[in-house]
Amino acid sequence: MPAQMTLPQLREFEGQLFIQNNTPHKVTFHERMGEKWVDFELDPAGDPDSVAFLPKLALDMRGLQKLWMRGSVTISSDPEMEEQILLLNAAAVGASEQRMAEIMGTQVSSNVTAQLEEKTCLVPGCAVRNPQTQVIERGRVIQSRRDIKDGIPPLCPEHQGEAHTFVPRVVSENGEEHWEFDRVSMGATQR
Repeated sequence: MPAQMTLPQLREFEGQLFIQNNTPHKVTFHERMGEKWVDFELDPAGDPDSVAFLPKLALDMRGLQKLWMRGSVTISSDPEMEEQILLLNAAAVGASEQRMAEIMGTQVSSNVTAQLEEKTCLVPGCAVRNPQTQVIERGRVIQSRRDIKDGIPPLCPEHQGEAHTFVPRVVSENGEEHWEFDRVSMGATQR
C-alpha cells in the first residue's frame, strides 16, 4: 500500500483517488464548492458502498478534511481500492465467481484479481451472511494474497484497531499451511 499522502500531495496527484468509510455510520457529503457541487455518500464500514471514487474537488471540504485527520475516512491513491470497489459491488449483487472474474477481467488484469480474497472479520458477531445469497453483508474483508501469506488478521475497517489482540499461528492441514488467529485480552496486572 502506498505511503500516506499529505493534503497538498493528494491535491497534486494526477491519478484516481479513493475514499473509504472507517466508521459504523453513514457519511454524507453535500456541499457547494464555487460553481460545482460535491455530492456523495459512504455507507458504514464493511458495506458495499463504504468505498468509492473520490472527486478531487472534495479535498477542499472542511468536513472531509476533519474526518480524514481523525481517521474516520481513508483517502488513498492505491489502485487496489478500485478492485475492492468492484469486488464489493459484485458480491453485493450476488455475482458468481465466474461473473466476478469477468467483471474484474474487463477492468484489471486477471493477475490482480487472483491476488485478492474475500474473508470474514475475525471479531465475533461482526460478519453477517445473507442466508439466501450467501453474500457477506457486514464484516466483509478483502485481503491481498500477500496479507494472507504474511499472517495479517482479516479485520473489517471498524475493527482494524484491534489487530494487536489477534496472535497468528501456523496450522498445517493435508500438507498445506495456513494462518489461524487466537484472540488475547490485555488485562491489568495485579501486584
